[in-house]
Amino acid sequence: MNTSFKPLRRGVALAALASLASLALSAAPWAATDAKGPIRIIVGYSPGNSGDTIARILAEKMSAELGTSVYVENRVGAGSRIAVDALKRAEPDGRTLMVGTFSVMGIFPMIFAKTTYHLSDFEPVAHIANSNVCITAPIDAPYKTVAEYAAWLKQNPTRAQFGNEAAGSPAHLLGLEFGRVIGVNNMLIPYKSTTQMISDLIGNQIPAATLALPSVYKLHQSGQVRILAVASEQRTPSAPDLPTLKESGYDLSVNSTYGAWMPAGTPRPIVDRISKAIVDAVAQADVQEKFRQLGLEPTGKDRAEFVRISDQSEKDWARIVKDTGFRIEE
Repeated sequence: MNTSFKPLRRGVALAALASLASLALSAAPWAATDAKGPIRIIVGYSPGNSGDTIARILAEKMSAELGTSVYVENRVGAGSRIAVDALKRAEPDGRTLMVGTFSVMGIFPMIFAKTTYHLSDFEPVAHIANSNVCITAPIDAPYKTVAEYAAWLKQNPTRAQFGNEAAGSPAHLLGLEFGRVIGVNNMLIPYKSTTQMISDLIGNQIPAATLALPSVYKLHQSGQVRILAVASEQRTPSAPDLPTLKESGYDLSVNSTYGAWMPAGTPRPIVDRISKAIVDAVAQADVQEKFRQLGLEPTGKDRAEFVRISDQSEKDWARIVKDTGFRIEE
């Protein structure tokens, strides 16, 4: 038997080596995060906040799936912009991501003049959940529907005001946009806390407020305030009795989106692996139940779908910001 081997032609050998080298390089970044180092989730919220809780729920599940430590780092301040700046400065090696809202990542650069980042500085990873916002009125207000509220605003333009505690948030911009749509200059009454704003709603001290649905739904059910409408595309499963603005005759829909982002330049295989870990986590029954207890609607959409949603959201919010003319010089 002839056991001799013919040497590979030089070109074939070089091509094979190049292919192996390419595979090694593409795999190396993920290998560095897979089990040889911890993964950090940055959040711009204090411990116990809903955003912080979301991140901690995901960290536990992701750690089990990825086989490495996943921990949460709180970088609080400037409405989460400090956390976003930390993400922007992080190395795109797959060891750092951020869980936050689209308003912080995509809307703030449109309205805060001194914002140091842009949505393009980050790689969308996964769409995690939605938090619905609503228009709420005092229980004793002379209007019981959105249409009646709009008519009242037109009849009382000097009293056209609404409360909100988060400048630049979807709920805040909803109040401004609703006023623009009906032809009334709806002025913001700024609050430092949701608690004080709700207290004034209950006491009939303000005409209305725009805020997160979970913070007032139980008060609505107990008859202490009246939710006029939610701003979701369709009725929300967590509050199916509430009409949407669209079915009330107003072509408006906004929500607060929770998602995950990584620094731009993070290798796609790593982004896709982290995306899968998040989507798999959100799909678990216990995670969905915990999210619903926070008043959230779990979504769990992967990177490709989140990119599509983010692109459309950026266009929609750019139009709303332009229409309202809202801008903060800081």
